[in-house]
Parts: sequence; C-alpha cells; structure tokens
Amino acid sequence: MGVFVAENDGSEILADPVDRIACRKCGRHLDVSKLPSFSHVDCPECKMRQTVPAKLGQFLLLEMLGAGGMGAVYQALDQSLGRYVAIKVMRRSLGDDPHFVENFLREARAAAALNHRNVVQIYSCGQEKGQPYIVMELVSGGRFDEMIASGNPIDEVRALEVGIDVAEGLKAANDIGLIHGDVKPANVLFDKDGIAKVADFGLARFVAWQQQDSGEIWGTPYYIAPEKARGQKVDHRSDIYSLGATLYHALGAKPPFDGKTATDVVLARLKNPAIGLRVIRPTLQPETADVIGRMLESDPFMRYPTYSSLIADLREALRVAKQEQRAVRTKVKKTPILPFVIVLLVILASIAILFFGLRWAAEKHEKEKRLKEEAELAAAQAAVQQVPIPEVQETALKRTRTPPVVQPFTPPKDKELAKAFQMLAEGNPIAMRDALQTFYDQMPELSMDRYWIRTLQVVGSWAAGRDADALIHLHEVRNALFEPLSDKQNHPGVMPQTLVRYMLNEVDDGAVSFEAAKWPPWYGDLSQFYFGLVSLREGNLVRAKQYFEAYLAKKGTDPEWPYGLQPMAQKCIEQIDAFRDQITRADEWVSAKQASRARNALEEFRLQSLPLLHAAVDDRINAVRLAEKKEQEEQQIAERRQHETRIQADLDRIDELRTQNLPLVAQRDYRRAAAAMTRLIPEMKTTEGQQALLLARELYERMDGVKRFLIARISAVPYRATSELGGDAVNADLNGIRVALGSHGMMVIPWDQVNLRTLVQLLNHYLQDPKLADKEKAEISVSGAVLCYEGGAIRWATTLADKAAGMDSSLKEKIRQLMPDVMTE
Repeated sequence: MGVFVAENDGSEILADPVDRIACRKCGRHLDVSKLPSFSHVDCPECKMRQTVPAKLGQFLLLEMLGAGGMGAVYQALDQSLGRYVAIKVMRRSLGDDPHFVENFLREARAAAALNHRNVVQIYSCGQEKGQPYIVMELVSGGRFDEMIASGNPIDEVRALEVGIDVAEGLKAANDIGLIHGDVKPANVLFDKDGIAKVADFGLARFVAWQQQDSGEIWGTPYYIAPEKARGQKVDHRSDIYSLGATLYHALGAKPPFDGKTATDVVLARLKNPAIGLRVIRPTLQPETADVIGRMLESDPFMRYPTYSSLIADLREALRVAKQEQRAVRTKVKKTPILPFVIVLLVILASIAILFFGLRWAAEKHEKEKRLKEEAELAAAQAAVQQVPIPEVQETALKRTRTPPVVQPFTPPKDKELAKAFQMLAEGNPIAMRDALQTFYDQMPELSMDRYWIRTLQVVGSWAAGRDADALIHLHEVRNALFEPLSDKQNHPGVMPQTLVRYMLNEVDDGAVSFEAAKWPPWYGDLSQFYFGLVSLREGNLVRAKQYFEAYLAKKGTDPEWPYGLQPMAQKCIEQIDAFRDQITRADEWVSAKQASRARNALEEFRLQSLPLLHAAVDDRINAVRLAEKKEQEEQQIAERRQHETRIQADLDRIDELRTQNLPLVAQRDYRRAAAAMTRLIPEMKTTEGQQALLLARELYERMDGVKRFLIARISAVPYRATSELGGDAVNADLNGIRVALGSHGMMVIPWDQVNLRTLVQLLNHYLQDPKLADKEKAEISVSGAVLCYEGGAIRWATTLADKAAGMDSSLKEKIRQLMPDVMTE
C-alpha cells in the first residue's frame, strides 16, 4: 500500500502505487515503481513530462486538484467506465467513526439523486482503505472564488448570469428537499462553456463538524446567514442569503461584512446591515442592487420566499443590465473631422490604387483555379459513372477527388469475421470476443487489421458487460501513433482510432463524420453503428434507435464485414422498443400508485436485457424507486392520519363518558364511574385509546381509594373536634360520615356534602399514623393528589404529590401520567 500526503495538510490519504505508466505522447512504457505518487518524470524517448498517478480501488488518481482539513480532491480516471471524474477522498481518521461514515454516505446518496445542469453531479460514493469518498462530475472551467480573487469587481451581466445559474441549481435541490448550507464562491464551479454549477451538496454539515472538531466556530464567515451564526434553524432562505453575499462580493470586490477575525465578521453582520452596493459601485443598475439587498435581509421573512421569485427578479435585473450595456456600446463620441479630411483623402486614394491592383491579380488566380477544379470534377464524374452504388455517386460528386481505397480484412479473413459476428447475434458476446482474439493473435504484429479487431472487440466486451476489458482495448488503439502517408493522405489507422476516441468521449459524432468524408463509404456506414452503441449506453434511446436504423438502411458487399453487425443493431432496436413499452407500463403503474409493481417489472426486464441497456434501465429503476419511496411515505402519512383519527375518536368517546360521569363524581360515587369506564374498553379501536381509558379509570379508582381509606380509618379511630363537620367524626360507611352532635345525638353527612378541604384535612390527619408503611402512605398521597387535581385544587395536589415522590421516587412517572400539570421536585 502506497501512502501520499495531501498538500497543506497533515492527514494521510492511502492509495496503491502504480509500477508502470505509458507516455501520453509516444506510448513508451515507463518504470515508476520507485517514484512517489504525483511526482514528475520525463519520458526518455520524447522528453514529455508525466505525472505519476496512484490507484484507489477502480480509480486512477491523476492529479491533486485541492486539499483541506477533511482530505483532498483529485482528478481521476474511473477505469470501469473509462471516464474522467473528480473524486473527493476523506481522511482515513474520519472513516474510523462509523456514525460519521453512515451519515456521510447517506447524505452523499441523497445528493446523488439531484441531476441538474447547474449542479455538480455526484456519480457514486463509497469507502476504500477505510477512507470515505465521493465521485463527482469533473468540472474544468475554474471557480468563482478564483474570478473574485483578482480584487476587481466582476462584470454586472456576468455576475447576474452566474447568480441565475446558481439559483436554478439551488431551486432544483430545494424541490427534492435538499438545502446546501455552505453556498460560497469556492463552491461555484464553471464548465468549459462557462455555465455555473453548485458543488458540495450534502457536505456542509460535515464541514461544520470538522470545524467544530478543530476548534473553529464559523470557518470563513463572509457568506453565512445571521440565523446560522446564531445557531437557529436554517432553510432555503439561508442559502439565498449566502448566494446574495457571494454576488455582493463579486460585484463590490469585497464581502458585505469584514473584520480581523471570524468573530468580528459575524458580530458586524448581527449588529448592522450591509452597505448598499451602489454606494461602493455607483455604476450598478438599481434593479441589481435591490435584488442583492433583499437577498441580504437579516430577517429570513424579508428575503425572497421562493427561488422562483428570486430567479424572476434576477432575470429582470439581467435584462436591464444588458440593455444598459448595449446602450453604452452604441454611444459614439463626436470628434471634429475637418482637420483630418485632407489626410483621409490621400490615404483613401492610396488604398484604392493598391486594392484594384490586388483584385486584378486575385481574379486571374481564381480563374485559373476554377478551370483546374472543373477539369478534376469532370474526370471524377466520368469515373463514378462506372460504379452502380448511389451513396458512392453522391459522395464522389461532392468531392474533387475519389477517396482512397482502404480494405481491411481482405478475403478470406472477412469470412472469419462473419462467424464472430454471428456469435454476437446469437447472444454470445464472450465467444465473439474470444474468436476475434484468436484472429488477432494470428495477425502480424504491425498489421493495421489488429486495431480494427480491438475496435470490434469493444462491441463484444460492452455487450457482455465487461467494461474494464473494453477500456483496455480502447486505450490500446487510442495510444497508437500513426504517421500520415503523405501530405494529402492520413494513415488508415486513423479510422479505428477516430471511432475509439468517440467511444472515449474525446470527440463527437460530427468530428467522426468529418473524418469519414475522407474515407470509403463503408467507414461512414459503420460509424452509424458505433454512434448508436454509445447513445444506447448513455441512455439516449431515441437517438440510439435513429443511428441503428440509419446503419440498417445501408447495404454493402465490397467489403461485407462492416455490415456484419446489422443483426446486432436490429437486436438493439428490438430491446429499445421493448424497454420503451416497459417504461410506458411502468409510468402507468406509478400513476396508479403501484410503484413497487413497476420496479419489479423493470428489474425483471433488466435480467433479460442486453448489458448495453443496463445503465438506462438502472436510471429508470432508480427513478421508480424514488416514486416508490414517495408512495410509501404518502401511504404511511395516510395511515398515520387514519390512525390519529381513530385515536381522536377513542379520546372523544372517553371525554364523552367522563362528561356523563360528572353526576357520579359529584356524588363521590367513584366506583360506579370506574365501572362505566371498564364497560367502554371493548369499544376502543386503538392501543392509545385503551391506554387513555385505563388512565381515566385509574383516576376514579384512586379517588374511590381515598374514600375507602377514610371509611376504614374513621371507623377504627374517630376524628375529634371537626369544626367543618360540626362535631366528632366517629364512624363512616358508603353512605357518609357519622358525626356526634353531643346532646343533640348523631348525624350522617353524605359524602357529596363533605367539601374537598375537609377530605384533605381528614386525609392528612390519618396519613400521620406511624403504623402506616411509607410505601402505603406514598400510594395514598398520590390518590389524594388525584382527588385534589380532579377537584381543581392544583396547589394541594402538588403538595401531596411531592410528599409521595419524597417517600417513593418511583412514583414520579405515575404522577406525570395521572396529573400532567403537577410538577414534582
């Protein structure tokens, strides 16, 4: 295992060394086994400087693009797919935290679902050698912070165009529930066409985690929204603020707030509004300054509520800025011309003499050239009349010379090719590839036919799902050097090499067609097949079918082998049609809320389809999975709402019964009230309803328990001198309390006429009995608290509850369940 260290960072990134590399210019193999990764070596043959790569899983790390506290970013080659990517590799120490890795990969996968022209696409993520990584689209047009770093304000029109691009990307993310959280110039990249793309979706929280781990609070705080600085909840409006701060910096050549430390910057933001843009750059249009100003409002509710409203205002500001820019360009300074009239006339006379002399010579040369071309064209037309192929006639008429005759695989070699192509048509691409390999091994080492064999083997490898094998063949042809045969004719090896470069995404189909015009018609015909093949792998079904149909429409017999792949093209068309039918059915099922059925059907179709189609099928399956997930979430929400409705119905029924029990409670006939609750249990439809019912029943049972406790205690030990009762309480039963009135005899006071104060007084008196165990006292105290709570005497309830919790702390949870408003110490 090789080790190399990210620049400006002490954290090690682990990767495997590479022993040998091929020179990009001359193809010579160089031994780099003793050189460190990312060092430089000069080719001894052609002197071209090479960078020593490193290998991380399936990725060949070619160049470090940047490094930081969390790891490093590299330009890399995905060897399984043959495409260049950017890969962000995290420090190995971060991979030691399972919680971090799980959250990191989950956020990356969520961000990978975002596919938009203004967002840097995340292709995949994983962990290699204990290091989490993310594979992203390689964007090579520079960064916004590099443009700003010059210290000069950015052109107003260009800044607004960037702002619209970024806002469109953020809007697409917000539409699927993603917030960026770290919008700043360094996270705005440009492709080769200057289109802005937002990078690092889903990684902001991990950057924040790293900053906290290193003792930082805000990192670079120029673009952070005030609510985030305060630690409050953030949403898409926080990203709008950060975008506004980024555009402010671009247009004003300085951030909206500054300071010596991060704390100073944040405090400045929290205390004061930003200086108006037109104060520091008066030439800006008012519409532009107004948009940025609203984006930078401290109160999120004062900012743009949606990205749509923001984009609409940015577009209007752009229209005004462009209009003003055009007006400035059309202003012409009026300068006096009389002092220059004489000089100008002299100059014009000289130019006229020179012009007519040159024109006479040019016309003579053009006439001679035209006569020569007409003679060549007449000769070409006479030769073409002997060949009965319409395509050749049309091509020859458009040229001033006949294309060179190039005939790979002369008979009987083309018969061997036909056998290999038949294997492919019969669904055995591996056998086809191996047969071509045998053919390849039998050829002379310097034979041009070998490069055609490799180009054809790519078809077999792709059809078998062996992308790594295909990549080896592609690079063998790509790295070959072909010297022109003469000043007027390229080497025939350029033919397969151009197709290979197309398959490696180095040139487009227009470049191949331009090259095909220099060669025999069969080359252009065969190119249509490869166009269809690449389009199919990219998931462009309509375009792939068009190319395959164009290839099938071609007929050729001399040579025959370029048309031997037509059965394969027909099979691809059939697969495309079948897949499109499957897509239609899947869409119907998704619309009918049967996404799982659609996914199962697509997964079954994938098992039967060509590997060439798998990327497109996988994209559709992933889209259906998102719909399935949404469908499941909607179903769960619906089920939860239905359940909540049933719970509420149960609770309403309990409240109804409690209302009906009020007369019984007023009579202090708690036992009958509890019995009524028991009879209601079978009517409860939910577990939550049953629990609420049992809790309500317990309230009645505890109040009844207080009543029975007093009956037993008064009967055993009379309570003397009760002023509230008018005498001594000497006995009690279910009917009431018997009170001695002295010479006036005895009186029974019904329970419903004994007020709550008297009941609490009696209860506190008998709870002082030393013979009672603490546990029993605690339970009776809880019941007494319930009696007070239900009677509205919260202060008394709290006193009794505290007394119970002090004797038995395990009762605190029960107290909270029975009396939510009562707080125990």
